[in-house]
Amino acid sequence: MRTNTGAIRPTPLEMNAFLEQNPEIRPSADLASRLASRESLPASVYGLCHFLFAKLDAEDASWFLMRVSDGDGIASSDPIAQLRGRITRLRVRGGRINETEGLAMTIRAWNAHRAGETRTILQMPKGGLTNENSPEPR
Repeated sequence: MRTNTGAIRPTPLEMNAFLEQNPEIRPSADLASRLASRESLPASVYGLCHFLFAKLDAEDASWFLMRVSDGDGIASSDPIAQLRGRITRLRVRGGRINETEGLAMTIRAWNAHRAGETRTILQMPKGGLTNENSPEPR
């Protein structure tokens, strides 16, 4: 699995060509470019999450990720609030959001949201992420 390849940057022409060849990802790319910020998740995490979640429920995927970004109307026990809190704590300490962990935390929050569960904490597996314990969107 290739992760954290931020040093490899496609040119604008390469990105446009890729979007033309894969039009199904354009809504995810558009949403990611609107939501990503220094205070939140990287665009790569927003885009991939939207693409994966939209296969399950496109409307809920957009709503969920917009609430991750803005927190509007989210109760403190909502998994989205726990994800936002985790992101904020990492950012306040000057930390960069690791894309792999950001993706896993967002998928965990999505799965809890979809199951109607509440959360008081959102954490990674003990011992870190592996291919065996990486969450999959449900």
